[in-house]
Amino acid sequence: MGPLCFTVILAAIFIRFIPGNPPVTQLKELYLSRFPADIGGENAVTAIYLGYRMYDTLFEALFLLCSIVAVLHLSWYEETVAVEGAPSPVVGSDIADVTIRIICPLLLLFSIYLAVVGHISPGGGFHGGVVAASVFICRYIIHDIYDIPIKRIATMEHLVYAGIIMLAAYFIIFEAKSLAYISNNVYLVLANLLIGLKVTCGFLVIFYRFIAFERN
Repeated sequence: MGPLCFTVILAAIFIRFIPGNPPVTQLKELYLSRFPADIGGENAVTAIYLGYRMYDTLFEALFLLCSIVAVLHLSWYEETVAVEGAPSPVVGSDIADVTIRIICPLLLLFSIYLAVVGHISPGGGFHGGVVAASVFICRYIIHDIYDIPIKRIATMEHLVYAGIIMLAAYFIIFEAKSLAYISNNVYLVLANLLIGLKVTCGFLVIFYRFIAFERN
C-alpha cells in the first residue's frame, strides 16, 4: 500500500506543477532547419540521436551494457551457460511451429530494414535491435535456446559497443559535414546497424539469463 500511495502523491505533484507557459521551440526549429546539412539523412530523430546528441546515445548504450553486466553477475546463480532448462509451455504445438517459422524470417528482414532506412524514415538501430531480439524469443517458443553460445554473444556485445564508440569518435573528430572517407548517410547507416546489433545481443543475453536460470 505504501508504494502505491507514494506513486499517487508523485503523480499529483507532477500534475500540479506542469508548466502552463507555451513551450519553447527555438531549439527544435534550429534542429529541423539545419540537420540535413549538418548531419544528413531525412529523419530528424536519427540526425539528433546520432549527431547533435551522440553523447546521450553513447550513455544509453552504456546503460544497457551495465544492465547486462548486472543481470549476469548480480544473481543467485554463478553459472553463465545452461545446457538444459524448462521448455516453453507451447513446445510441440504444430500451429505455433508453422506460424513462427514463417514469422521469424520476416522479423529478421524487418529488423534490418528498420536499421538500414532509419535515417530516411521512422526506425533506427534501437527499434531494429528489439525486433531482431524477438526472433530468439520466438525460437524459444518452438524449440529451445540452450544451444546458443551465450558467452560469445556477450563478448560480441562488448566489441560492438567499442565499435560504436570508435565510429562516434570518428564522426566527432571530422565534424559530420567534413567527413574524410565516408559520407554522412553511410555513417548514419553504419551507426544504426551497430546499435541494432548491440541491442539484439543485449536483449538476447538478458532473455537467456532469465529463462535459463531465474525461471528455474
